[in-house]
Amino acid sequence: MKLKKWLWAALLVPLLSTSYYPDMGYYPVFMSRTDLEKAVKWTTPVALVNPGKIYVKGDTLYVVEKYRGIHVIDNRNAALPVKAGFLVIPGIADLAIKNHALFADNSVDLISIDIADITKPSVIDRKREFFPEPVHPEFGYIPSEYNRYNREGNLIIVEWKKQIMQ
Repeated sequence: MKLKKWLWAALLVPLLSTSYYPDMGYYPVFMSRTDLEKAVKWTTPVALVNPGKIYVKGDTLYVVEKYRGIHVIDNRNAALPVKAGFLVIPGIADLAIKNHALFADNSVDLISIDIADITKPSVIDRKREFFPEPVHPEFGYIPSEYNRYNREGNLIIVEWKKQIMQ
């Protein structure tokens, strides 16, 4: 009788100890060099999902949406800020502004954008390969299966997305 209880315990413990929740992991999102350089544009406001740095210039707030772009918010009435629009910049993590030039990382490139009229942004300069590619959020490096030697030459990592691992 004691042997049967021990056998049941030996069989049930591994079943009960396995996690019900699936493992989460990250995979890279790639963009071709051509698409990366054409991607900067003005759009209608989008939902704030993954905010980063906030930059204030005059009555305007610039809120980075990590790896996606910049929320532009009219803050003339601080009690009732209004989303003016969204500046799409794939791979962005940081920004700075001087006069009418916005400087941002466009994944691996450093770009400067004329924002005299924010609704008509134009890239005025691009320093290619200025920054390293974004690294895996957990590992701090790019796993070998995703490095530049194991993919098409013109693809660039613009972000890492979380997903359920199979």
